[in-house]
Amino acid sequence: MRRAGAMRHLAGAGALATGLMAGIAGWAGEKVTLTPAEMHAATAHALTVGDHQMALRLAEALLVRDPQDGQALAARARALRNLGRPDEARAAARTAWAQADTDAERYAAALLTAQALSSMGRHTSAQFWLRRAGQNAPTPAARARAARDFRYVRSRNPWSAHLGFGVTPSSNVNGGSSADRINIGGLPFVLSPSARALSGTEITGEAELRYRLRPSETLQLHVEGHMEARAYRLSDGARARAPGLQNGDLAWQAAEVAVGGYWAASPGAGPFGAELTFGKSYYGGDPLADYARLDLSKRFALAPGTILRLSGALEEQWRHDATINDATVTGGTAEIIRRRENGDMVNLSLELSDTTSDSATIAHEAAAFGVDYQLAKPVLGARLSLSAAYEHRDYDRGLFGAAPRTDDRISLGASVFLPEVSYYGFAPEVGLQAQRVNSNQPLYRSEELGLTLGFRSTF
Repeated sequence: MRRAGAMRHLAGAGALATGLMAGIAGWAGEKVTLTPAEMHAATAHALTVGDHQMALRLAEALLVRDPQDGQALAARARALRNLGRPDEARAAARTAWAQADTDAERYAAALLTAQALSSMGRHTSAQFWLRRAGQNAPTPAARARAARDFRYVRSRNPWSAHLGFGVTPSSNVNGGSSADRINIGGLPFVLSPSARALSGTEITGEAELRYRLRPSETLQLHVEGHMEARAYRLSDGARARAPGLQNGDLAWQAAEVAVGGYWAASPGAGPFGAELTFGKSYYGGDPLADYARLDLSKRFALAPGTILRLSGALEEQWRHDATINDATVTGGTAEIIRRRENGDMVNLSLELSDTTSDSATIAHEAAAFGVDYQLAKPVLGARLSLSAAYEHRDYDRGLFGAAPRTDDRISLGASVFLPEVSYYGFAPEVGLQAQRVNSNQPLYRSEELGLTLGFRSTF
């Protein structure tokens, strides 16, 4: 009965608006007096039926009466946009935003501003206003619409940017050994404090800017720049144990530029990708290495919801600390990505790599297997992900006459993403990681436990 009553109410409102419109059109030569409520109804109806010129005249008449009429300001912005006047529509929507008092009014104004900016080709600014719309959405459905519009505008925007930030308290920020002493040639040596595991906090930040071109439906090209930095703060206990080690001694940074693209034999086919990257890294404030890398990849659809991705890479590294550490790294990876019937995502990966170098501490072969599992159904509003990985390394040569080194690395992780606790479309993510490295050489045995707090987009 409520639904039927609501339908009768809407029908009545539509009939009233239609009648008003007919009256306005029929009495164009006569003086017609309408109440503000009747003019609002007529304006809404004009927009609904596509008579945008009439809607604009009615909205402007309402604004003569009350320049702060938020509903009329929004209607004027919408009419101007639909009339192909996006500059004026943007200005009207911005005025509506400034006058808005409620979440619903701010949401509507932000959405209209984004639509006008998108019509002007200003997609990046439109994405910002869609985040504003999502922040002020009065209902979950309105928030979902803002997110959907954001994804659409992002797909049309040739520019894309990514920012990342994380804070990780860790039991081993320096990658130090869990052993106290080692034997070299049968003689015992006590490890220096700075060579042993030290606790502290890792702070990471990254930024990426990409520009892409789409010459055709089957070809996409891009150029991008990427920067990443890791800073460390030793705990009070670590500073007391290793007073000669400064926070800046562990700092690491890298900057890269890359060009690449994706090509598909036909629209919808699995693409072939290629990317060439040039970069430079720093450690402890000094240049560490220059490098160049070629990445190739191909995706195959094995079945509905299942994708196979094959990739290979070749990287050359030229070290600044010592030329003996120069290296050539070749590798290949196979990934199977599957979406289960309940929506959960499973990612299985197998990676093989070979690193050649004159340095006995660098040259090795490695094999790694990993699994990631993402739950589709939120648990108490949180989205959960689990991961596990195993890597085996065989080094080419031993140190100080010892047998060649072998390492086994086991990693476990879990993350909790909280999309309901978002601000402008960014929500916190908390991760827990545990790692253990077993080696036949005690110097390289290590353990680490870290808790990471970061943020990522809900869009």
